[in-house]
Amino acid sequence: MDERNLSWDDLRLFLGVAEAATLAGAVEKTRASPPTLGRRMDRLEQTLGVKLFDRHARGYDLTEYGASLLSRIQEIEQKVQEVEQTAAQEARPEVIRISAGTWMTAYLAEKIGEIRSKDDVFRLYLSAEERRADIARREALIGFRNKRPEEPNLVTRKLCKFGYAVYAAAADVDGWIDLGAQTSSARWVRAKYGSDATIGASTPTAALQLCLGGQGRMVLPCFVGDVHPGLERLSAPIDDLWQDSWMVTHHVDRHRPNVRRVIDRLVAIINADAPRFAGLQT
Repeated sequence: MDERNLSWDDLRLFLGVAEAATLAGAVEKTRASPPTLGRRMDRLEQTLGVKLFDRHARGYDLTEYGASLLSRIQEIEQKVQEVEQTAAQEARPEVIRISAGTWMTAYLAEKIGEIRSKDDVFRLYLSAEERRADIARREALIGFRNKRPEEPNLVTRKLCKFGYAVYAAAADVDGWIDLGAQTSSARWVRAKYGSDATIGASTPTAALQLCLGGQGRMVLPCFVGDVHPGLERLSAPIDDLWQDSWMVTHHVDRHRPNVRRVIDRLVAIINADAPRFAGLQT
């Protein structure tokens, strides 16, 4: 093994491949291309002088040594992150990043006065993204998911159920808006009404603007559609689209006073609004 050529960047990419088990999954985690990942894993094996993966058509399986290395690198990464966060907290006000989808982020912005008070000494950062943030690697301190996470070192809190329904600017609007996303509601619309789509959009907010302009119907979370003054609900909550909601944080971060304070406020706000999330307020 030539330790002089061992790169932490290669080890970071190794974490992405090992945890995803496929190059495609690792691309989403690391944002490196498949050829780059394949080349860097070959180089890491050559540097270490051991085989880390059994490669096959379905993906990458860790060898015994690869599994041992994964465990050790995860421990190192966590310690590095804790040192970085401690230093950052001492240098400037703590930033609590909350990751959620487009609609949940909009809801949090609406409730921001109940989440943060003027006397708080931390900053909030709302990150709206359909891509799931990697809480284990502190891409965010608090995240929202529509299914229970399976990653290690995470603490989850089950919240209320989310309902989805059909909305339009008026009841006589025909046609559907095709949202180019891989969300459950977008897939449901494509499966049921794909042939009736008259217009499309690549983002939820753009699709909503089309809907408000009378360009078609769309499926929205009830907590968004029911309170929007420019929309009419055209269906009951859709049976196929009921979702559980989960709040996620790292098991270390949950003990930090400011993180704990924000979590408690979020839980109280969301639980109080459970009827709105379920679509029971019309």
